[in-house]
Amino acid sequence: MPLTKITRGALTADIIDSTKLADNAVDTEHIAADAVTSAKIDDLAVDTEHLAGDAVTNAKIEDNAVDTEHLADDAVGLAEMASGTAGNIVTYDASGNPAAVSTGSDGQVLTSAGSGQPAAMEAVPATDIATKANLASPTFTGNPVAPTQSASNNSTRIATTAYADTAVSNLVDSAPAALDTLNELAAALGDDASFSTTVTNSIAAKLPLAGGTMTGNIVMADDTSIGISDSDERIEFDGAGDISLLGCNVGIGTSSPAKTLDVSGDLRLGSASGSPVVSSVHSIFFQLDTDNDSTGQAFEIRNDGSAYNDGTLLMRVQENGNVGIGGIAAPNAKLHLADSSGTHAWGSEANPALQIGESSYYRFGIWTSSEGAYLHNKNGNHGIYLCTRGVQAMRIDDNQDILNGAGNATWHTGSDIKMKKDVEAVTDALDKVKNLRGVSFLWDENYRTNKPNGKREYGFIAQEVQEVIPDLVHVHREGHDENWISNLGDEEMEPNEELLGVDDRNGFEAIMIEAIKELSAKVDALENE
Repeated sequence: MPLTKITRGALTADIIDSTKLADNAVDTEHIAADAVTSAKIDDLAVDTEHLAGDAVTNAKIEDNAVDTEHLADDAVGLAEMASGTAGNIVTYDASGNPAAVSTGSDGQVLTSAGSGQPAAMEAVPATDIATKANLASPTFTGNPVAPTQSASNNSTRIATTAYADTAVSNLVDSAPAALDTLNELAAALGDDASFSTTVTNSIAAKLPLAGGTMTGNIVMADDTSIGISDSDERIEFDGAGDISLLGCNVGIGTSSPAKTLDVSGDLRLGSASGSPVVSSVHSIFFQLDTDNDSTGQAFEIRNDGSAYNDGTLLMRVQENGNVGIGGIAAPNAKLHLADSSGTHAWGSEANPALQIGESSYYRFGIWTSSEGAYLHNKNGNHGIYLCTRGVQAMRIDDNQDILNGAGNATWHTGSDIKMKKDVEAVTDALDKVKNLRGVSFLWDENYRTNKPNGKREYGFIAQEVQEVIPDLVHVHREGHDENWISNLGDEEMEPNEELLGVDDRNGFEAIMIEAIKELSAKVDALENE
């Protein structure tokens, strides 16, 4: 049955779809020109599912029939594009729309028409090519910038200055400024290419910390010290040439010193064979002139001095056994108390030259003044005793009385017959008395300054007595020194002359008694005539 004409209006939606049409049932042959336009096709009504292969070709698409308005975004990619011709390039207009396909040639570059879109192919000027670097072994004349590689990258990529600075900084690390270059390191090593050998040889010449044998002298610099872990125990060398041992005991002859200086054995003071020697076992022995080949050696104690014989002399013990205390440089007695000034006044009641007992209540004190000597019991009740062989011979009590050996003021001398021998009667006693001359006199103040002037005394002249009774005359002083006689004239005694004295006690009494007896006998004879 013949078909009537079906108009578009007579067809409902979806009445004709692809399932009701045979393949190729509708083609361009059965469709009038412009019968199917984009206006007559719903969006997405025709897709690749409804189109047979090669259904749409360039021959079936009019010029400009397909534009960006009819293409979805990213609808045409490299996969959807047909192969092009080598050297061709698509150019775009100022609005970013494709403008033309151009053929490029060597030496041309794309130019932009605006908005960053390629517009046309133009030849590159020769001057521009000259400023470009070759791809193979390029040489740059400016300051090219390249990505900085990580510090651990060891590939063939370009190393920028930043990469090199980081590598150098990591190499230098925290080295001080004086050692952060190879030249400084070399200088610090003495520019010695064999530094390791040099150091090894130098260490071999050093003393091990564990100890060893030294083969040369040890020279210490000023203000240095040698010590152990405790810095207070050390040997110190100062700039004045002094050596000090600090914080320790020093032992000589002992490995366990208990005192600051502990000497076991004899100590010789000096290098000569006869130098003094100090010895000690349980006592201290100080021996002078040990080889007895010199004289005048002495032991001295001084203060306030900087040299061995400098300062103030306090005590001197001489080789002959004399001891001087107080500054006397040449003591002439076993104990000589004096100073170096030559004065005779030494000490006082408050500070005697020689004292036994506590200062405020001493029992025995000796001192001198310019004219006298003092023997003092400052606070004792029994005074001062003079004894011989354990027996009291004389005592001065606290009442200033002078007592004899029996403890009373009546003086006597021993007269027991058992104490005497060669007893003879005194003869010519009267003649002896007749030849003696009794005199009154004043003492010469140069000799007896303690005698009051103007008071006359009575006695004898020793030289006159010596002619009559020589046994009663004795030497009062065997010579004298010039200090004892002061202000004497030319006629006075010489220092080597003697002074005589007379025993004016028992001897004269016996002679006077016998003289009286002789005179009495003569009186009796005259009376009997």
